[in-house]
Amino acid sequence: MLFLLARSEEKFKEKLAIGFSTLLPVLHYVAEIPFHPVQSHVLQLVWICMVNCSGILSLPQEEQIACTLTAILRRNGNGELGMSSETFILVCSILIEILKSPHAHDIEKLPSFIEESSRYAISSTLSHEYDSRIPIPHSLLLLKESLLFCLEGNKYNISSKKDLEDSIIGTCGTILLHWLESAVVDGNDEETLAGILQIFQLILSRATDKPLQFAELLASSSWFSLSFGFMGLFPTDNVKSVVYLVTSSIVDRVLGCNYGETIRDAHIYLPSDPTELMYLFGQCSTEDFNLASCQCAVLSILYACSFYNERYSSSAAFDSPFITYKKEC
Repeated sequence: MLFLLARSEEKFKEKLAIGFSTLLPVLHYVAEIPFHPVQSHVLQLVWICMVNCSGILSLPQEEQIACTLTAILRRNGNGELGMSSETFILVCSILIEILKSPHAHDIEKLPSFIEESSRYAISSTLSHEYDSRIPIPHSLLLLKESLLFCLEGNKYNISSKKDLEDSIIGTCGTILLHWLESAVVDGNDEETLAGILQIFQLILSRATDKPLQFAELLASSSWFSLSFGFMGLFPTDNVKSVVYLVTSSIVDRVLGCNYGETIRDAHIYLPSDPTELMYLFGQCSTEDFNLASCQCAVLSILYACSFYNERYSSSAAFDSPFITYKKEC
Protein backbone atom coordinates (compact mmCIF):
# COMPACT_ATOMS: atom_id res chain seq x y z
CA MET A 1 0.00 0.00 0.00
CA LEU A 2 2.77 2.44 0.92
CA PHE A 3 4.51 1.59 -2.34
CA LEU A 4 1.39 2.59 -4.28
CA LEU A 5 0.76 5.74 -2.26
CA ALA A 6 4.33 6.91 -2.65
CA ARG A 7 3.95 6.74 -6.44
CA SER A 8 0.45 8.18 -6.74
CA GLU A 9 1.12 11.80 -5.87
CA GLU A 10 -1.70 13.51 -7.76
CA LYS A 11 -4.46 11.14 -6.70
CA PHE A 12 -3.61 10.85 -3.04
CA LYS A 13 -1.84 14.05 -2.03
CA GLU A 14 -4.97 15.58 -0.46
CA LYS A 15 -5.66 12.43 1.53
CA LEU A 16 -2.00 12.27 2.52
CA ALA A 17 -2.23 15.82 3.84
CA ILE A 18 -5.21 14.91 6.02
CA GLY A 19 -3.52 11.84 7.44
CA PHE A 20 0.00 13.25 7.56
CA SER A 21 0.26 13.16 11.35
CA THR A 22 -0.16 9.37 11.27
CA LEU A 23 2.94 9.08 9.09
CA LEU A 24 5.29 10.50 11.71
CA PRO A 25 5.18 7.51 14.11
CA VAL A 26 5.63 5.21 11.11
CA LEU A 27 8.61 7.29 9.94
CA HIS A 28 10.20 7.07 13.36
CA TYR A 29 9.66 3.30 13.47
CA VAL A 30 11.05 2.46 10.04
CA ALA A 31 13.98 4.83 10.57
CA GLU A 32 15.15 2.67 13.45
CA ILE A 33 15.40 -0.48 11.32
CA PRO A 34 18.14 -0.80 8.67
CA PHE A 35 16.94 -2.33 5.41
CA HIS A 36 13.30 -1.86 6.43
CA PRO A 37 11.43 -2.61 3.18
CA VAL A 38 9.14 0.45 3.33
CA GLN A 39 11.62 3.00 4.67
CA SER A 40 12.10 4.79 1.35
CA HIS A 41 8.34 4.68 0.63
CA VAL A 42 7.50 6.40 3.91
CA LEU A 43 10.16 9.02 3.23
CA GLN A 44 8.70 9.53 -0.24
CA LEU A 45 5.25 10.13 1.27
CA VAL A 46 6.64 12.66 3.74
CA TRP A 47 8.47 14.47 0.96
CA ILE A 48 5.35 14.54 -1.28
CA CYS A 49 3.28 16.06 1.52
CA MET A 50 5.85 18.73 2.29
CA VAL A 51 6.33 19.74 -1.35
CA ASN A 52 2.63 19.81 -2.29
CA CYS A 53 1.07 21.02 0.95
CA SER A 54 3.04 24.05 2.07
CA GLY A 55 2.54 24.88 5.72
CA ILE A 56 1.19 21.45 6.62
CA LEU A 57 3.83 20.87 9.30
CA SER A 58 3.83 22.44 12.71
CA LEU A 59 7.16 23.54 14.21
CA PRO A 60 7.30 20.53 16.58
CA GLN A 61 6.64 18.20 13.65
CA GLU A 62 9.42 19.74 11.56
CA GLU A 63 11.77 19.42 14.52
CA GLN A 64 10.74 15.80 15.05
CA ILE A 65 11.35 14.94 11.40
CA ALA A 66 14.74 16.67 11.40
CA CYS A 67 15.69 14.72 14.53
CA THR A 68 14.64 11.40 12.96
CA LEU A 69 16.46 12.06 9.68
CA THR A 70 19.60 13.14 11.52
CA ALA A 71 19.55 9.83 13.37
CA ILE A 72 19.37 7.97 10.05
CA LEU A 73 22.43 9.83 8.74
CA ARG A 74 24.24 9.36 12.04
CA ARG A 75 23.87 5.59 11.90
CA ASN A 76 24.98 5.61 8.27
CA GLY A 77 27.98 7.74 9.17
CA ASN A 78 28.90 5.35 11.96
CA GLY A 79 29.14 2.51 9.49
CA GLU A 80 25.78 0.83 9.99
CA LEU A 81 24.24 -0.74 6.92
CA GLY A 82 20.93 0.02 5.37
CA MET A 83 21.28 3.35 3.57
CA SER A 84 20.38 3.03 -0.09
CA SER A 85 21.01 5.87 -2.53
CA GLU A 86 17.24 6.46 -2.78
CA THR A 87 16.89 6.76 0.99
CA PHE A 88 19.89 9.08 1.22
CA ILE A 89 18.52 11.38 -1.48
CA LEU A 90 15.10 11.53 0.17
CA VAL A 91 16.61 12.30 3.58
CA CYS A 92 18.61 15.19 2.12
CA SER A 93 15.62 16.45 0.11
CA ILE A 94 13.32 16.51 3.15
CA LEU A 95 15.91 18.32 5.28
CA ILE A 96 16.33 20.89 2.50
CA GLU A 97 12.55 21.41 2.42
CA ILE A 98 12.58 22.03 6.16
CA LEU A 99 15.43 24.53 5.80
CA LYS A 100 13.45 26.40 3.14
CA SER A 101 10.21 26.50 5.12
CA PRO A 102 9.05 29.99 6.17
CA HIS A 103 9.31 29.23 9.89
CA ALA A 104 12.53 27.20 9.85
CA HIS A 105 14.41 29.89 11.77
CA ASP A 106 11.94 29.57 14.62
CA ILE A 107 12.79 25.91 15.27
CA GLU A 108 15.09 26.05 18.25
CA LYS A 109 16.98 22.78 17.76
CA LEU A 110 17.10 22.81 13.97
CA PRO A 111 20.62 24.31 13.67
CA SER A 112 22.10 21.54 15.82
CA PHE A 113 20.30 18.83 13.85
CA ILE A 114 21.41 20.35 10.54
CA GLU A 115 24.97 20.72 11.79
CA GLU A 116 25.17 17.01 12.49
CA SER A 117 23.20 15.79 9.47
CA SER A 118 25.09 17.91 6.93
CA ARG A 119 28.42 16.75 8.36
CA TYR A 120 27.45 13.08 8.18
CA ALA A 121 25.98 13.52 4.69
CA ILE A 122 29.20 14.99 3.34
CA SER A 123 31.52 12.55 5.11
CA SER A 124 29.56 9.51 3.95
CA THR A 125 29.59 10.52 0.28
CA LEU A 126 32.90 12.33 -0.24
CA SER A 127 35.38 10.86 2.21
CA HIS A 128 34.62 7.18 1.47
CA GLU A 129 33.96 5.04 -1.54
CA TYR A 130 30.21 5.13 -2.17
CA ASP A 131 28.20 2.70 -4.27
CA SER A 132 27.17 5.55 -6.56
CA ARG A 133 28.02 9.16 -7.29
CA ILE A 134 24.33 9.98 -7.48
CA PRO A 135 24.02 11.04 -3.79
CA ILE A 136 26.98 13.45 -3.90
CA PRO A 137 25.13 16.45 -5.43
CA HIS A 138 22.39 16.03 -2.82
CA SER A 139 24.83 16.10 0.09
CA LEU A 140 26.46 19.22 -1.38
CA LEU A 141 23.06 20.86 -1.87
CA LEU A 142 22.19 20.11 1.76
CA LEU A 143 25.46 21.73 2.87
CA LYS A 144 24.82 24.75 0.63
CA GLU A 145 21.27 25.23 1.91
CA SER A 146 22.53 24.83 5.47
CA LEU A 147 25.01 27.64 4.86
CA LEU A 148 22.31 29.85 3.33
CA PHE A 149 20.14 29.09 6.36
CA CYS A 150 22.88 30.63 8.53
CA LEU A 151 23.57 33.60 6.28
CA GLU A 152 19.96 34.58 5.61
CA GLY A 153 18.52 33.91 9.03
CA ASN A 154 16.91 36.24 11.50
CA LYS A 155 17.96 37.17 15.03
CA TYR A 156 16.81 33.88 16.57
CA ASN A 157 19.19 31.03 17.45
CA ILE A 158 22.23 33.22 16.76
CA SER A 159 24.57 31.10 18.86
CA SER A 160 23.39 27.83 17.32
CA LYS A 161 23.66 29.24 13.81
CA LYS A 162 27.19 30.41 14.50
CA ASP A 163 28.08 26.88 15.58
CA LEU A 164 26.48 25.56 12.39
CA GLU A 165 28.38 28.06 10.25
CA ASP A 166 31.66 27.16 11.95
CA SER A 167 30.95 23.47 11.39
CA ILE A 168 30.25 24.03 7.68
CA ILE A 169 33.47 26.01 7.25
CA GLY A 170 35.35 23.26 9.10
CA THR A 171 33.87 20.62 6.79
CA CYS A 172 34.87 22.68 3.75
CA GLY A 173 38.41 23.12 5.06
CA THR A 174 38.89 19.40 5.59
CA ILE A 175 36.70 16.99 3.63
CA LEU A 176 35.87 19.22 0.66
CA LEU A 177 39.37 20.67 0.32
CA HIS A 178 40.82 17.15 0.44
CA TRP A 179 38.42 16.11 -2.34
CA LEU A 180 39.54 19.06 -4.45
CA GLU A 181 43.20 18.18 -3.95
CA SER A 182 42.51 14.63 -5.14
CA ALA A 183 40.25 15.78 -7.99
CA VAL A 184 43.22 16.97 -10.04
CA VAL A 185 44.80 13.54 -9.76
CA ASP A 186 41.70 11.37 -10.09
CA GLY A 187 39.72 13.43 -12.61
CA ASN A 188 36.48 13.37 -10.63
CA ASP A 189 33.26 14.77 -12.02
CA GLU A 190 32.75 18.40 -12.96
CA GLU A 191 29.39 18.72 -11.20
CA THR A 192 30.92 17.94 -7.82
CA LEU A 193 33.82 20.34 -8.43
CA ALA A 194 31.47 23.18 -9.38
CA GLY A 195 29.21 22.46 -6.39
CA ILE A 196 32.11 22.61 -3.95
CA LEU A 197 33.50 25.81 -5.46
CA GLN A 198 30.08 27.48 -5.22
CA ILE A 199 29.99 26.71 -1.50
CA PHE A 200 33.53 28.08 -1.11
CA GLN A 201 32.46 31.25 -2.89
CA LEU A 202 29.51 31.69 -0.52
CA ILE A 203 31.80 31.39 2.50
CA LEU A 204 34.42 33.77 1.12
CA SER A 205 31.95 36.43 -0.01
CA ARG A 206 29.17 36.25 2.58
CA ALA A 207 30.17 34.33 5.70
CA THR A 208 30.07 36.28 8.94
CA ASP A 209 32.65 34.16 10.72
CA LYS A 210 36.17 33.07 9.73
CA PRO A 211 36.16 33.99 5.99
CA LEU A 212 39.71 35.37 6.29
CA GLN A 213 40.99 32.22 7.97
CA PHE A 214 39.29 30.13 5.32
CA ALA A 215 40.82 32.22 2.51
CA GLU A 216 44.27 31.86 4.06
CA LEU A 217 43.77 28.11 4.40
CA LEU A 218 42.93 27.81 0.70
CA ALA A 219 45.75 30.11 -0.40
CA SER A 220 48.31 28.20 1.68
CA SER A 221 47.06 24.89 0.24
CA SER A 222 48.53 25.64 -3.21
CA TRP A 223 45.21 27.06 -4.36
CA PHE A 224 46.64 28.99 -7.30
CA SER A 225 48.28 25.86 -8.72
CA LEU A 226 45.24 23.72 -7.98
CA SER A 227 42.91 26.18 -9.68
CA PHE A 228 44.69 25.78 -13.01
CA GLY A 229 44.55 22.04 -12.50
CA PHE A 230 40.76 22.25 -12.21
CA MET A 231 40.51 24.26 -15.41
CA GLY A 232 42.82 21.86 -17.20
CA LEU A 233 40.78 18.81 -16.24
CA PHE A 234 37.44 20.47 -16.94
CA PRO A 235 37.94 23.02 -19.77
CA THR A 236 34.45 24.51 -19.64
CA ASP A 237 33.34 28.11 -19.24
CA ASN A 238 31.39 27.19 -16.10
CA VAL A 239 34.43 25.77 -14.29
CA LYS A 240 36.69 28.60 -15.46
CA SER A 241 34.20 31.20 -14.27
CA VAL A 242 33.67 29.75 -10.80
CA VAL A 243 37.41 29.09 -10.32
CA TYR A 244 38.32 32.70 -11.09
CA LEU A 245 35.48 34.01 -8.92
CA VAL A 246 36.69 31.96 -5.96
CA THR A 247 40.24 33.11 -6.66
CA SER A 248 39.09 36.73 -6.71
CA SER A 249 37.41 36.31 -3.32
CA ILE A 250 40.54 34.70 -1.88
CA VAL A 251 42.63 37.60 -3.16
CA ASP A 252 40.13 40.07 -1.69
CA ARG A 253 40.40 38.44 1.73
CA VAL A 254 44.16 37.92 1.92
CA LEU A 255 45.22 41.21 0.31
CA GLY A 256 42.29 43.52 1.04
CA CYS A 257 41.64 46.74 -0.86
CA ASN A 258 39.41 44.90 -3.39
CA TYR A 259 42.39 43.49 -5.26
CA GLY A 260 40.13 40.65 -6.37
CA GLU A 261 37.83 43.04 -8.23
CA THR A 262 40.26 43.15 -11.16
CA ILE A 263 39.95 39.36 -11.47
CA ARG A 264 36.15 39.49 -11.34
CA ASP A 265 36.08 42.20 -14.00
CA ALA A 266 38.26 40.22 -16.40
CA HIS A 267 37.47 36.60 -15.56
CA ILE A 268 35.56 35.86 -18.77
CA TYR A 269 38.59 36.93 -20.83
CA LEU A 270 41.29 35.21 -18.77
CA PRO A 271 42.75 31.97 -20.17
CA SER A 272 42.72 28.67 -18.31
CA ASP A 273 46.36 27.87 -19.10
CA PRO A 274 49.04 29.55 -16.90
CA THR A 275 51.43 29.76 -19.85
CA GLU A 276 48.82 31.74 -21.79
CA LEU A 277 48.27 33.86 -18.71
CA MET A 278 51.94 34.87 -18.66
CA TYR A 279 51.94 35.39 -22.44
CA LEU A 280 48.97 37.70 -22.04
CA PHE A 281 50.84 39.60 -19.36
CA GLY A 282 53.71 40.29 -21.77
CA GLN A 283 51.56 41.80 -24.55
CA CYS A 284 51.36 45.52 -25.20
CA SER A 285 48.39 47.49 -26.51
CA THR A 286 47.11 50.96 -25.73
CA GLU A 287 43.75 50.36 -27.39
CA ASP A 288 42.63 46.95 -26.09
CA PHE A 289 40.73 47.62 -22.87
CA ASN A 290 40.16 43.90 -22.26
CA LEU A 291 43.92 43.28 -22.45
CA ALA A 292 44.60 45.98 -19.88
CA SER A 293 41.91 44.55 -17.62
CA CYS A 294 43.38 41.06 -17.93
CA GLN A 295 46.88 42.31 -17.16
CA CYS A 296 45.62 43.96 -13.98
CA ALA A 297 44.02 40.66 -13.01
CA VAL A 298 47.27 38.78 -13.68
CA LEU A 299 49.16 41.26 -11.52
CA SER A 300 46.74 40.66 -8.66
CA ILE A 301 47.16 36.89 -8.97
CA LEU A 302 50.95 37.11 -9.12
CA TYR A 303 51.02 39.46 -6.15
CA ALA A 304 48.91 37.06 -4.08
CA CYS A 305 51.04 34.11 -5.22
CA SER A 306 54.16 35.84 -3.94
CA PHE A 307 52.88 35.57 -0.37
CA TYR A 308 52.42 31.79 -0.62
CA ASN A 309 55.55 30.69 -2.50
CA GLU A 310 53.68 30.00 -5.73
CA ARG A 311 55.30 31.30 -8.93
CA TYR A 312 54.08 31.58 -12.51
CA SER A 313 56.71 34.01 -13.79
CA SER A 314 59.39 31.53 -14.83
CA SER A 315 59.34 28.37 -16.91
CA ALA A 316 60.73 26.41 -13.96
CA ALA A 317 57.62 27.26 -12.04
CA PHE A 318 55.18 25.78 -14.52
CA ASP A 319 54.84 22.53 -12.64
CA SER A 320 51.21 23.00 -11.65
CA PRO A 321 48.78 20.07 -11.92
CA PHE A 322 47.51 21.66 -15.15
CA ILE A 323 50.91 21.40 -16.82
CA THR A 324 51.39 17.87 -15.51
CA TYR A 325 47.98 17.01 -16.88
CA LYS A 326 48.83 18.42 -20.32
CA LYS A 327 52.11 16.54 -20.49
CA GLU A 328 50.41 13.25 -19.67
CA CYS A 329 47.77 13.69 -22.43
